[in-house]
Amino acid sequence: MEKKIYEFIHKIRFKNNIVLTESDVKASFENIKKRIDNGETIELPVAKKVILFKSIQFRVAATIAILLTVGFTGLNYYNNQKVCSFANTTNDVKQFVLPDGSQIDLRAKSTLLYRKNFLNKRNVELQGEALFSVNKDKKSPFKVTTKQGTVTVLGTVFTVRALNSENYTKAVLKEGSIQFSAIESDKTALLKPGEEALITQGSNEISIRKVKNMDRALAWKTRKFNFENEALGDILLAISDAYNKKLDLSIANLKQNRYTLKFNHGEDLPKMLDVLSDIGTFQYKIENNKITIISK
Repeated sequence: MEKKIYEFIHKIRFKNNIVLTESDVKASFENIKKRIDNGETIELPVAKKVILFKSIQFRVAATIAILLTVGFTGLNYYNNQKVCSFANTTNDVKQFVLPDGSQIDLRAKSTLLYRKNFLNKRNVELQGEALFSVNKDKKSPFKVTTKQGTVTVLGTVFTVRALNSENYTKAVLKEGSIQFSAIESDKTALLKPGEEALITQGSNEISIRKVKNMDRALAWKTRKFNFENEALGDILLAISDAYNKKLDLSIANLKQNRYTLKFNHGEDLPKMLDVLSDIGTFQYKIENNKITIISK
C-alpha cells in the first residue's frame, strides 16, 4: 500500500515544478498518517483567502488525504454492493436464514441473491421458487424481485414462483399482506391471505384469484397433497411439478376423469404413482427428470 502511494506522489506535477525527494515523501506520509490517527480536522475561515498548498509537505499530504478518502469510500461502497447467494443445487427443498432472521425454503434448482448491506435494504432477487417467512420490520420493507415482478412486504408468509423455464411470475399469499408490482409498468396489486397474483411475460396486467388448494400450492415444499374432485391429469401434473419432474401425458381420458384423494407428507414418488396407476389403469416410467405415462 505504502509503495503505491510513494509511486503516485513521485508522479505528481505541481505548477512550480517542485522536485520531491524520498525524505519529503516519507515526511509527508508520516504527517498525514499521524493527523488521520489523531482525528484532526482543519477549519478554514470563510471570509479569508487561504493558500493551502504553501509547502511541499502540505501539498503531498492533501493529495494523500484525497486518495485515502476516495479509496475508503469506494471500498465501503464496493463491500456493501457485494452479492451473496443461496443456491439450491439439490433435488430437495433447502432452508436458509437471511441476516434479519427471515426464513427461506428454497425449491430445488433455485437461487436467491442479496447484497451484503441487506440489513439496511432488505432486497432479494429470486430465480426459481421459494417460500418466505419474513420477520416484521415496518421501517424496512422486504422486497423480492423476479424477472417480471416485485413483491413488497413488511412481515408475512408467501411464495414466489419465477422459474426460468416458465413465462410467468406468480406470488401466493398464505399469511399477512403483500404488494405485487409489475416490472415493466406501474401496475400494482394488494393480496389478501389465500390469494395469488400472476403476471405473464409480454403482458403488464396482473391477475388475482383465490387459491383453490393451498396444499397444492405449497406441495413442492411440504410434499403434502390434498386433491378434491380434480382431474387425474392435473393430479399427475401437480405431483410431477412438486418433485421437479416433467410430465409426458398423452392419454386423453386421464385428463377428464376426476378423483378425490390425499397423500400425507413423506410418501415417495413411486408409491404415489403406483396408487394412481391402479386408479387410472396406466403404466409409468421415471427417467431422470421426466415421468412418462403410457397405456396398459
